Amino acid sequence: LSLHDALPISFRFSVIVGVGLIVGAAPASAQTFNVKLGLWEVTSTIQSTGALPIDTSKMTPEQRARVEAAMAARANAAPTTRTTRSCMTQKELEKDLFQEQENDPACKRTVVANSPTVREVKLECTGEGKMSGDMRFEAVTPEAMKGTIKMAGARQGHAMTVSSTLAAKWLGSACGAVK
Repeated sequence: LSLHDALPISFRFSVIVGVGLIVGAAPASAQTFNVKLGLWEVTSTIQSTGALPIDTSKMTPEQRARVEAAMAARANAAPTTRTTRSCMTQKELEKDLFQEQENDPACKRTVVANSPTVREVKLECTGEGKMSGDMRFEAVTPEAMKGTIKMAGARQGHAMTVSSTLAAKWLGSACGAVK
């Protein structure tokens, strides 16, 4: 799946909350984000409204019924908070969050801010699955980060918005089994 398909369909914010994605919001040629390498703990709170814009036209009636029931249950759900751990490597630090976007001509990324302490990106996708959003991440200190993500998408008459706030703290230089 391309970024254009993946985000409007499922708004995979469990992926976005990974520390690697927090600091990778600008191209690899950009200035280094001022955070320590090693084990990070990320706490995210996600609020969504509307229904997931999933294409159900190619599903069996049973599959469609299950998906529509799940979408109805998720619509306007209460905010959820999740804490995960992630290993920040030099490779993750240099990775471009939107490298897939380059393969999708319907999506345009605009870097709004790119410094050692702030990364801000605007994303706009047109076509069948429209999506737009803003992502802002700040290295408060080399051991603490925070961020916000606001996305809105629509497909086949279904629209959804997702807002997420993130707080991350560095736990140490050794990651152990955490990837």
